[in-house]
Amino acid sequence: MVEALFQGITQDMAGALATLDRTGEDDAVGVTTRTDDLWFDIDMNGRRGACEGVLDVAGLGRGGGSGAPLNGVSVRFDTADAAWLAAYAHLLSGLPETVLAFHPAEAIARVTEGRAAMAALDGVLRGDVLIPHWMPGSTWSS
Repeated sequence: MVEALFQGITQDMAGALATLDRTGEDDAVGVTTRTDDLWFDIDMNGRRGACEGVLDVAGLGRGGGSGAPLNGVSVRFDTADAAWLAAYAHLLSGLPETVLAFHPAEAIARVTEGRAAMAALDGVLRGDVLIPHWMPGSTWSS
């Protein structure tokens, strides 16, 4: 599932790059978007879900820790921005390729298996910390 997500991002970025690469210096470009209109289809269901907005994914949906939601801002790209946007799209297209180069599904499976093995040990797993039965606060009983 993780690899399919990043393969999809790679394909989507290829489409964006093809469009941006056709834009010449003399072309009139004018695109306005709002940051709160941008979202990632994280669950890959084709619909925007809770916490899929770009501000939520970036951790800014709740004010970057302040608890107050941030309002999106309008961003306008014009001809002067087209070359920058193309370069940025090239950068973004390399990120999923980097993730895929490390075969994330295998690493995630190893971590999941290791976590299950730790839970089976002589202690109680709380969050990310293994608390042995002899430590204060342990709920393990013999």
